[in-house]
Amino acid sequence: MTVLIERKLAFQEGTSDKVYVARVVLLAPNVWVVSVEYGRRGAHMTSGEKYRGASKDDAVRVFEKTVKEKIAKGYKDEAPAYAAPPSASPVAMAPVMAVPSLAQLAPPVMKAEGMGSAADGRAIAHRCQDEAGAWWAEVKLDGMRCRVIVVDGRVEAMLPRDSLDSCASRFPELLPHVVEALPPEGTFVLDGEVGYLDVTGLKMDVSVLQARARADSRKIRLQAQASPMHFVVFDVLRSSPHGGAIFRRPLVERRGILAGLVKPREGSLVRVIEVELEDFVGLFDRVVHLGGEGIVLKRRASAYQPGVRSKDWIKAKAPSFLDSLAVVGITQGEGARSTTFGALVCAQRTERGWEYVCQAGSGLSDEDQVRVMDATAALRATKCPLVATPRLKRPILMWLRPENGIRADVRYTAPTKLSPRFPTVASVSVPADE
Repeated sequence: MTVLIERKLAFQEGTSDKVYVARVVLLAPNVWVVSVEYGRRGAHMTSGEKYRGASKDDAVRVFEKTVKEKIAKGYKDEAPAYAAPPSASPVAMAPVMAVPSLAQLAPPVMKAEGMGSAADGRAIAHRCQDEAGAWWAEVKLDGMRCRVIVVDGRVEAMLPRDSLDSCASRFPELLPHVVEALPPEGTFVLDGEVGYLDVTGLKMDVSVLQARARADSRKIRLQAQASPMHFVVFDVLRSSPHGGAIFRRPLVERRGILAGLVKPREGSLVRVIEVELEDFVGLFDRVVHLGGEGIVLKRRASAYQPGVRSKDWIKAKAPSFLDSLAVVGITQGEGARSTTFGALVCAQRTERGWEYVCQAGSGLSDEDQVRVMDATAALRATKCPLVATPRLKRPILMWLRPENGIRADVRYTAPTKLSPRFPTVASVSVPADE
């Protein structure tokens, strides 16, 4: 379901305090619905439909007539109208701006649920869906979380999670589009996700983002033209026309402000994330079917809580993947692992030979490390057994023969063209176990 337009109206007179919400919704291909919810504030809302048919124009006309009738009866807008953003396409470059000491807000830490199976994630979505009107759902995009600071028509900084070092120079194609989507005057801080959206608009291709992170300035310019990134906005933390810092206001109010501020032109690389108000389970199923990461459930009345693990923002994650991989090497350890090793270098056999998949150290127990170290004496190789030597995060301690050697079951959240996302060792087997 896609919400095209939403108006939230309120009527307050004497002891009467009523709310009326009207929406134009694309329920399915060529199925347009004008849905309404109404009732006393804080009480159970009655829902209904004013129109259902194949015509978008007819749906908009019914919506406008419905809203006009309510306003004539004394209802007033409670929040700025929300309108869905247009689609996006390629663009030009812009200079990189300096970093100010402004709005140093760390993003909230979402509570992760549904890590094991699709059923777990569906259960989370179903539970929030049952609390009618309290939550909404957004697609969880697997890009780079980023706060974008704009001052008087100029991008001052793009700050990744837990960093005050601007990454704007890595995404030059985004800068003019961010500026065009906002008012020319004022200070704004937007929170969103930077990444390469696929054709579905429901997931980002992590491998394209990984390639950008490794690129030099010349390659960045080429990649910006060939594979332009998108900035998908889902929150506004600061808006000088609305009183400055607004992150403590309810999410539904911030969303109304966001819809009034961020207005991407046709073909923009900036998008405002769509909100699912009712069918959370259906959205979760669609995202999982298309290979996405899951959805985020957000409580509509929640404030933005910088750096806090909040129960008001919950991740319902898609099921993780599990592969059995050959261990072809181990990297040097540091800290608590300085006397053993840091991570397993994992590979799988293809028609070309042994090809690198990932390095994984998270999930290894002390016992696993001892068993692996004991097994390396009989498996040590004089050179790299892979068809191409990978660039590793830590120096290699030793290469190992993969044939009849050590194997690791590695769990990860999503495969990519370059390397699995967030690999974790689920279990390790050595030849002595057999």
